[in-house]
Amino acid sequence: MFVINCSFTSETTNMYDFFKLLENEGLVAASREDKGNLKYALYVNAEDPKNMLLIEQWESEDDMKAHAASDIAAKFVALCDEYGVTPSADIYEG
Repeated sequence: MFVINCSFTSETTNMYDFFKLLENEGLVAASREDKGNLKYALYVNAEDPKNMLLIEQWESEDDMKAHAASDIAAKFVALCDEYGVTPSADIYEG
């Protein structure tokens, strides 16, 4: 299993709003339906709404890489760029 902990920060974007945008674009549901996805959970920091954490779990490295190369992930990255959201990820095998 592979786990990705991805932090998102922004100087200008409220992550509650960004999360709703991701949901409305269908990216959250589509990611959860990707082959090998075990968990796809977003958490907005209640004390600092300009920070959000995404925890992903994948059955295999191939599933994780396929998702990262998908149109879903490309759209997510494009929205991050458009809304001034900076991601930082750590990947763990376990």
